[in-house]
Amino acid sequence: MDDESQSRDTLLRLTVPEAASHLGVTQSAIRKRVQRKQIPFDKDERGYTYVYISHDESRSRDRDPSHVTETDVTGPIPDESHNGPMDELKYRVESLERQVRFLQDELISRRVETERKDAILIHLSKALPEPRGEPLSISEGTEAPPEGKKPIPWWRRLFGT
Repeated sequence: MDDESQSRDTLLRLTVPEAASHLGVTQSAIRKRVQRKQIPFDKDERGYTYVYISHDESRSRDRDPSHVTETDVTGPIPDESHNGPMDELKYRVESLERQVRFLQDELISRRVETERKDAILIHLSKALPEPRGEPLSISEGTEAPPEGKKPIPWWRRLFGT
């Protein structure tokens, strides 16, 4: 046998979740070590990754593997509560309050933007020249021009040029 197979015979062959549990780190930490080739590993025909941990390394851990929680393996969820349903409710309320504040700020900024656009439109409408002659009715705009005359473009009728 070669050195690598002999050394692997003396190691524990564990799945990524089991290795994370034994070492007291997250599964993503184990996967990163595999990716960086910092820990011996192999993959089976199904594509499952197995890592190799020495018995000494496994035994030297302070914690008993039977007491490892899911949080120890997967890592804590940000702002995860550890004191029961009241903390979970507090977290949800705080999250909803943050969302409400964001939406209030968004509403204020949209109102300001709408007022700004309205002011621009009012300013532009005051800058337009007064229309000449009679205002056009809907039926007048659809009639054909008299023979020999070119139709006046709508924008010339609107701006009076």
